[in-house]
Amino acid sequence: MTAALRFEGATLGYGPCPVLRAVDLAVREGELVGVLGPNGSGKTTLVRGATRVVEPAEGAVTLLGRPLGLYDRRELARSVAVVPQEGTPLFPFTVLETVLMGRAPWLRPFAFEGEEDLRAAREALAAVGAADLALRDLAELSGGERQRVVVARALAQGTRVLLADEPTAHLDLRHGVAIFSLLRRLSRERGLAALVVTHDVNLAAIHCDRLVLLSRGAVAAEGTPREVLRADLLAEAYGTPVHVQERPDGSPFVVPVGIADAERGAR
Repeated sequence: MTAALRFEGATLGYGPCPVLRAVDLAVREGELVGVLGPNGSGKTTLVRGATRVVEPAEGAVTLLGRPLGLYDRRELARSVAVVPQEGTPLFPFTVLETVLMGRAPWLRPFAFEGEEDLRAAREALAAVGAADLALRDLAELSGGERQRVVVARALAQGTRVLLADEPTAHLDLRHGVAIFSLLRRLSRERGLAALVVTHDVNLAAIHCDRLVLLSRGAVAAEGTPREVLRADLLAEAYGTPVHVQERPDGSPFVVPVGIADAERGAR
């Protein structure tokens, strides 16, 4: 599989203070890569580095084989899409109007959407199982439904790289599973290079092909879920002990150790 997004020795930060140092990471077409780590470890900064919101102080970031710095904003928006955390809509847009916003990088200045854009928006809604919601007001939807619409908006951009920054942060268990399942399916069916930042290590263990664990501004581990979700690595990164168990399918399952359990184990 081709590496659609690659970080090569990339140091990323704000002003003189690096948040991430010497990051090496490749996201290939057709795979879903999960980024884990404690608060402040640089997960969101990694996404910003992939969209030129943050420029590397050292090293390089390449997109589809080209240095990211060679892309202008319109070309970049045609190549990489971002799925943010689910939030409350600020304006009364319909679902279809919201998804059509993803077509903006393909429109000429001051031009309106045409038949091709409408077709792309409707196909994106169908892909996420939300075609029947097209005329609904976005504010009327549940959190899980809104997040599906946000994914559809990203799909409508027609990009080859999809970045999701904690897309299940405000969702319940059922909708969180649904969003991860959707991202995995789309990466397979459309050959997308998908990178998802998440705090849910167990959903990531089930659905992601590879995981990257960030800690103290660097990559602490990278590999399959079984290689990364080890008790020693997680305890070091998160500063708290955990148990790692095995599901019937062989994937790891992480259980936090309570304070009382940790104290008993220390005696």
